[in-house]
Amino acid sequence: MKRQVLLVFCLGISAAAICEDRTAMAAITFSGETVEGGTGFGNVYDTLGLHNTPTEFGAVIWNGTMDVKSGNAINQSQTYLVSNLISGINPKPGLGSNYDDWGLILNLAQSPGQGSELTIKNFDLIVFDLSGMEKGRLSYIPIGGSTVLDPDGQGTGSSGFLFRLSGLGALVTLAGGPTMARLGMEVTEANAFTNANGGNDNFYLGNFPRVHAVPEPASMVAWGLGLIMVGAVRLRRTRTLV
Repeated sequence: MKRQVLLVFCLGISAAAICEDRTAMAAITFSGETVEGGTGFGNVYDTLGLHNTPTEFGAVIWNGTMDVKSGNAINQSQTYLVSNLISGINPKPGLGSNYDDWGLILNLAQSPGQGSELTIKNFDLIVFDLSGMEKGRLSYIPIGGSTVLDPDGQGTGSSGFLFRLSGLGALVTLAGGPTMARLGMEVTEANAFTNANGGNDNFYLGNFPRVHAVPEPASMVAWGLGLIMVGAVRLRRTRTLV
């Protein structure tokens, strides 16, 4: 009985870790402020740009034939075929096939200074197949309901905020692979972006390599002990049967 309880406990730890990892995969997370110099519209993969005062919302989606913009989306907003993003669209360099390093930059056109903060509630990166059917989306859902962004500068490349993408590769595969998947964006709620006071606030896709942390010794020891305990239980059961 004790061996069974121990085995269930160890398997439960592994299952919980796997479920937690899968839950964390399909999401957009806020990484922090960044400055990307020389990133005018001609040099980046701009996806969704919004322009309105004082609130902003909008979308750019793929309907199977063309891009469809709505809300406060500006003309430069567009969807992208994933394979084109991987290889590059001249003169823009490709983002590569490691989706874990892909990210979204939100550049704010807020006027720096008091009252320049932009409050955002949520937004989605959407994966479509070539027919225009939505295959899934990565969502940014901030803790506490909103995130306040305070730019240090103004203009594309001067006041960017990086958002990491997790689980994009699985959705691209679901859509049929890079040559069959297109990416669009949506800011759904009418007041999802509030206190907008400047020009265009723009999202663009880029490659931002992650710094992969080395597992802590304590975590490695815990996993090792769990595996040893599972092995010991199986060995004792085998000897008992013999």
